Amino acid sequence: MSLRKHFWSRHIEDSIMIEEEGQLPQCTRCGLFMKDANSQKHHDSIECRKFAVRRERFFCAQRQAEAVEVNFSISGVEIERVARFRYLGRILDENDDDRHALERQLARARARWSRIAPVLRSEGVRPKTMGYFYKAVVQAILLYGSETWVVSDSLMKQLRSYHSRIARYLTGKHIRQNADSSWFCPPTTGVLEEAGLETVDEYIKRRRDTVRNFVMFRPLYDICRQSTAITNRAVWWKLS
Repeated sequence: MSLRKHFWSRHIEDSIMIEEEGQLPQCTRCGLFMKDANSQKHHDSIECRKFAVRRERFFCAQRQAEAVEVNFSISGVEIERVARFRYLGRILDENDDDRHALERQLARARARWSRIAPVLRSEGVRPKTMGYFYKAVVQAILLYGSETWVVSDSLMKQLRSYHSRIARYLTGKHIRQNADSSWFCPPTTGVLEEAGLETVDEYIKRRRDTVRNFVMFRPLYDICRQSTAITNRAVWWKLS
C-alpha cells in the first residue's frame, strides 16, 4: 500500500466513528468527518481547503494509475503503449508533461546555433544583425510549440538562461572574473537591448497572443464558451 493510500485509509478509520457521538457526516470537499462537515464555515476554513487540495491530488493520482493499466486492442491485437510520441514535430507525453518537448527544442536550437554562430562571427556581422538570424532561424526552433506549453519555473529558468547566453555571445559581454578576483557581470537587460532582443518571456507571450487572437474569431470558440463541462465530480469526492 502506498503512503497516500495508507494516509487516507487511516484517516477514514480514525474519523468515521466516534463512540460518544456515533457516525459523523463527511465533508464533500475535504473528506473530513465532523459535526459541521458541510457548513459554509467549515468550507471556508484553511483546514478544509488544504485537505481538499490533497484529496484531489490523491484521487487524480489514483485515476492516472488506473488509466495506465488500461490496454487497447484492434482485432484482438494489443496496441503497443508508449509514454511519449512525436506529433507534427512536437513531443507529446502521456502525463501532459511538456518538459520533454521543451528540452528537445532546446537541444535542437543549440545544435543549429552552433553551426550558424561561427559563420556570422567570422564575417564580422554586427550584434543586432546576428540577432535577426537568431530570431529567424534559431528562436523559431527553440519556441516551436511553446504556444501551448505549461512551463514550470525551472524550465523557464533554462529558457531565460539560454536566451541570455545568446545575447552575451552576440555582444561579447560575457560574465567573467577580473584580475582582482572580482566579477564583471553586465546587466542582462542592457545586453538584450544592445543585441536587439526582447526577453524570452515576451516572445512566448507574442506567440500565445497570436494563437489566441486567431482562435477567438473562429466559430468553434463561441461554441466552446457556451458548452458545459460534463464531469462526475461528485464521485471524485466520494470515498468508497
